[in-house]
Amino acid sequence: ILNTSYYKARIILTFSIVTIILVVAISFISYNFIRNLYLEEISSRIKSTTQIISNQIDESYLDILSIGNPTKLTQDYFQNIFTRNIINSNPSEIFLFNKEFLVIVHSQGLYEQQKHTNLLIYKSDIDELQVGQSITSIPFKGGDNVWYLWGFYKVKDNIFLAVRENAKQLEKVEQFALQFIYFGVFLTIVTIMISWFVARSITTPIDKLIKFSNEIGKGNFKVKPSTDIRGEIALLSEAMDKMKNDLSDHQKNREYLLAQIAHEIRNPLGGIELFANLLKEDLIAEKKEIDNVEKILKEVTQLKNLLTAFLNYSKPKPPSPTLINLPEMIKELENIFMPELKKKNIKFSSNLVIKEIN
Repeated sequence: ILNTSYYKARIILTFSIVTIILVVAISFISYNFIRNLYLEEISSRIKSTTQIISNQIDESYLDILSIGNPTKLTQDYFQNIFTRNIINSNPSEIFLFNKEFLVIVHSQGLYEQQKHTNLLIYKSDIDELQVGQSITSIPFKGGDNVWYLWGFYKVKDNIFLAVRENAKQLEKVEQFALQFIYFGVFLTIVTIMISWFVARSITTPIDKLIKFSNEIGKGNFKVKPSTDIRGEIALLSEAMDKMKNDLSDHQKNREYLLAQIAHEIRNPLGGIELFANLLKEDLIAEKKEIDNVEKILKEVTQLKNLLTAFLNYSKPKPPSPTLINLPEMIKELENIFMPELKKKNIKFSSNLVIKEIN
């Protein structure tokens, strides 16, 4: 099946591979483009949020935080700022922390005077921040299985602002990639169907030409090529039809030539056979040896049979094997070729072993 469907399989496989590569490439590029675009947008928003919150903070309250633990009044001041920004924008968590990653003031009153160990992942980036600079983290999933991003802003020498921004839309971006996979599978199936149709439209006319050529090979010169072949293959079909007609003409010419040759040879053979029979009758009447005449008649008969075989050569027939007397045939060959063998000093010998077949 693979051998007879070689080109069909090649066409389907090529179309499928090209489609899969294109779909994977387009999906990968589209996914990364949309994801990076969204991350750039949310990163920019987080940086703006940290900048806005920082501008809302009174410098005097930052000085109080630098001295020691904040008072209740200071905590309330910062929590009011944080709560207001959470309501007006999208942050889910806002707090201030120092170089030791101790939380100073938290929007929800969490981790205060405790190390926020999650921030240690970004320690090297935070340490490199200058006053007034901000950075954002890579996306991460929180304990609620929702995507978030951190934004960090250096407010004062030893005070940093942290904002955790909700990035729920990133989940939709991830789903978008999954949709591309489904689309790719669907497109691959459609491509296989289309490529099968294209391959069939190419190989079906070729199959018809193969059948046409097989009939020609069998000597059937009356066969007609298929009429529903189009395009370049139709040109090949026309060329094969012309070849068939040429072969048919050649066959007729050969048959005519063989018939003429046979006619020209058979006439003298008929004469030889007639006179040999007359000679045989005379020798019999005179009671003389007739072996040589018998040989002449036998050779004439063989020549006539050979001519008949030549004539039948142009009209092939199914093989019809028959049993022959092999020793007798060898003896006959010896009689035919012995004169020539003697002239060339060639010795004729045979070593025939005959086994009976039950």
